Amino acid sequence: MKKVLFVVMAIATIAFAGCDMDDENQRKITNLTGQTWYDTYIWFQADAEPGSTISGFEQKGTIGVGESCIVSTSDNYFHVSFDNAFGDMEMSKILPFSGSSTTVKADNLY
Repeated sequence: MKKVLFVVMAIATIAFAGCDMDDENQRKITNLTGQTWYDTYIWFQADAEPGSTISGFEQKGTIGVGESCIVSTSDNYFHVSFDNAFGDMEMSKILPFSGSSTTVKADNLY
């Protein structure tokens, strides 16, 4: 019985080994703006200069206050656009990724 349990544990370890956030391009963005984001887009940029080229985006749907989303990018900067509860579009300033996790606060919004 112990051998069977060992084999099952070994297979589970191998199967779930790829589920870590070890990938350096995986970044977590947390919504701390005080409002729910509807129809959310995360836009990626290589630098923080206004008018610099957007290299890509990910659509993330609805992200509640305190909730996070995971994006995959090698860029160092991003901004968020979303619809608020009234259906008005809002946007964040261009923000840097700080390691693998970062937050967007109310004072980061235009």
